[in-house]
Amino acid sequence: MARHFDCIPLDGKETADSLGGAVSAYIRRRFPRDTAKHAAGAYGVDHETGKSLTRGHVSSRTLAKAVRVDGYELLDAVGHALTGLTRVEWERLKITQIQEEIRNATIRADEIVASAERLANIRALRATESGATSPSLGSREDRAGA
Repeated sequence: MARHFDCIPLDGKETADSLGGAVSAYIRRRFPRDTAKHAAGAYGVDHETGKSLTRGHVSSRTLAKAVRVDGYELLDAVGHALTGLTRVEWERLKITQIQEEIRNATIRADEIVASAERLANIRALRATESGATSPSLGSREDRAGA
């Protein structure tokens, strides 16, 4: 059965100051009593490392052990504590940004096509005014004779 933990750090701020602080807040919520002892047992680390975790000191190796045990529950909690956004909110924000980039690229592509069409019209008009048969390189006979 999945457990859900509030991700806001213990000091009540909207975001955590560090990765260690976010991990510590998560661990304190997961193990409200005898936090260091339970964290050490759950993550397969010694008691001193468990105490370090509660103080916000986490090595990459210990973090990897915790993620292997708690998975995305821990990652989501830490991500929320660090960014102020849940994973769903962050993904929605990214989707919105990508959609905006697509809109901007489409607008730019339409502008380029319109510019190319205007240029082609100008060339055709100039060719007509000068009496040439083709707006680009002249007639086939002219090119063959050159």
